Amino acid sequence: MASLHYIVGNCSFVMNIMNNHFRNILITCLALVVVGSIYPTAMFIQLMIDRSDPQYDREAYLRQRSQRGGREGKDAKYELNIGLEHEGRLVEAEKGYREFLREYPDDRSSLGTHFRLGRVYAAMNRSSDAIAEWNLVLKQSEGKSDKASVEWRGAAEEQLLRRRLPGLSGSERKITKYKLDESLEAKGELIEAAKGYREFLKEYPDDPLDLPAHYHLGKVDLAIYRTNDAIAEWNRVIQLTNGKSDKDSLILRKQAQDALAALHP
Repeated sequence: MASLHYIVGNCSFVMNIMNNHFRNILITCLALVVVGSIYPTAMFIQLMIDRSDPQYDREAYLRQRSQRGGREGKDAKYELNIGLEHEGRLVEAEKGYREFLREYPDDRSSLGTHFRLGRVYAAMNRSSDAIAEWNLVLKQSEGKSDKASVEWRGAAEEQLLRRRLPGLSGSERKITKYKLDESLEAKGELIEAAKGYREFLKEYPDDPLDLPAHYHLGKVDLAIYRTNDAIAEWNRVIQLTNGKSDKDSLILRKQAQDALAALHP
């Protein structure tokens, strides 16, 4: 009986230690959450107070914040430059973007800054400078798979393709045009992508790229709720691949069949 009391007592002692341990962990975690939320909450409250002021000036607000250190100052400078660009104050925007890149060359916003600086140069008819900035985006995003890098790389590729297209002819123009349409689709600019694919099919009606163009146009049409058009495109793929045995044709035929089957499970 004594040994039973001893065992029970030891179990209670261990449970108390564990309870205290987990309680301390829980308290620590809650404290971290509270402390971590104080800064963004305070920033949000301050912003709401500032904006309630009839004399609120976003540019002045961002300039004030940009004088601060750390992430807050960087983000404020970045937002300030974007605002200048949107207002058409291109000389100021160029200067601001260049200063940002000089001050924060490896910041997470540097890819976006290079892309936007290229866009400012394009608006100022400085095409060679714009192309140089977009090529920097491609170089600096090479091998990266995070969402921001992929998106900025896609945006830069699109701009470079748009610049190249007017001066091209023959097969080089055809391939560039197709890549541009693919880029628009990948970025989610579906209305423009659908238009581009249709123009491509009209311009190159008997080209080997017609098969993937029809298939991708079907995907885009479905995404923008043009279901009947999508069905027509996929049926066109099946029709064009009828009797063909090359690998690419068989793959596209199967993809079109699967897409049609998914609409009528």
